[in-house]
Amino acid sequence: TPNNTSLTMEEMKAIVKMAHRYDKKVTAHATSNLAVWEAVTAGVDGIEHGYEISDTTLALMAEKGVGLVPTDISIPLFHKLYDIIDFKWNRELNLKRAIEAGVTIVTGSDNYLDFEMPQGAAAKNILIAYEEEGMMPFDILRSSTHLSAQFLDKEGELGVIKEGALADIIAVKGDIEKDFSTAIFDIVFVMKDGEIYVDTEKVFEEIIVDQQTM
Repeated sequence: TPNNTSLTMEEMKAIVKMAHRYDKKVTAHATSNLAVWEAVTAGVDGIEHGYEISDTTLALMAEKGVGLVPTDISIPLFHKLYDIIDFKWNRELNLKRAIEAGVTIVTGSDNYLDFEMPQGAAAKNILIAYEEEGMMPFDILRSSTHLSAQFLDKEGELGVIKEGALADIIAVKGDIEKDFSTAIFDIVFVMKDGEIYVDTEKVFEEIIVDQQTM
């Protein structure tokens, strides 16, 4: 949308059939309701963007277990984009309706716009957009970890803290439930593949002490 670049239903079904034959998942870049409905009907596993989705299409996604990767922009970044390029876009709030319909939400930013800031910082703002649209903090974290791992067929390897999983862990300072937009960015501990890169509050030492006193 608005480009007329959609695939036919037959083409999409063929793609899905071949991909599933090799145990590969298919996600569709779809923004309009018609595009989403056609992709879901063709058998895709996930929808990227989904800016315009009717309640009927959301119900179909829930019925077929099709995940949604919302790529909405947070309000602060909207204002920043207005200042940079006079950006105009009708921000439809589909996320809450999708959750109420029982659609699985998977985190993803698809950030490629130039907000005159590091791309990683802009991409993280997707979490703020989710909260603005009515998603609860722990549900945001779950979509960003466990549910994303399930969607990628990486359950048990990603998105969990357990033996055998990748040791990618962060800790934040603050109340994640009451002040999500602040706490989620106040990172005091970062572990990647089991190696500690940031530990400003000596979080790791406290974890070891807690384990020893159990």
